[in-house]
Amino acid sequence: MKKSDPTKPDPSKPEQNKRDQIIEHVYSVFYQHGFHAAGLDLLLAGSGISKRTLYKYFDSKEALIAATVQHYAGLFRAELEARMRIRPKMKALDKVLAAFDAQEALVCRHGFNGCFALKALLEYDQNQPEIWQATQHVFADLMAFFIQQSRALKHPNPETLACQIEILFRGAVLSAQSSKSKQPFEWARQAVRQLCQRSSEH
Repeated sequence: MKKSDPTKPDPSKPEQNKRDQIIEHVYSVFYQHGFHAAGLDLLLAGSGISKRTLYKYFDSKEALIAATVQHYAGLFRAELEARMRIRPKMKALDKVLAAFDAQEALVCRHGFNGCFALKALLEYDQNQPEIWQATQHVFADLMAFFIQQSRALKHPNPETLACQIEILFRGAVLSAQSSKSKQPFEWARQAVRQLCQRSSEH
C-alpha cells in the first residue's frame, strides 16, 4: 500500500488544509516584518484569504501567532530529524551540532531574521499567555533535547552543560541576525565541541 506524503495537503481534510495554508502564509509575513508591524491587511495581502476566513480559524491575532510559533517548531524538528536520519548512529555530540545546523538552515532561509520563536518571545511577554506558552514549549523541547544529549555524553551535571549549550545556541542566532552572516554558527559549534570535550575529560 502506497503511503501518503505528509507534506502534501490531504484532500479528505479540507478544513485542516485551509488552516495550514493560512499559517504557512502569515508565518512568512511575520518572519519578514515582525508581529506588531504586520497588521491584518499586510498579513492577507496577495493571499486570497479573507478576514472572515481568517477569523473562522483563529479568533485573535494572538492565537494566530501562537499557531505560527508551533509551525516554526515543527519546521525545526523536521530539519533536525532529517539530519539525524541521514546518520542513524549519530553520537550525542553530533546530535547537538545537528541542532545548530538545523537552526542555521532556518535562519539563512529567512534572510537572517533570527529565531521565529525568540522573536515572538521578545515582542510579547506573559501578558499574552497564548504566545508565551507557545514559545516556552519550543524552548523547553530544545532544552530537553540538549539535556538528553548531555546525559548521553556522561556529563556529571547534564543540566548545566545543556544550559551552556543553549546560551551558545541563542547567541549564535542573535549574532547571525545582527551580522547577516552564518559564521557565528560555526564559532558556536567550535565552542560546543570544546565544551563537550572538556566535560568528557572529567
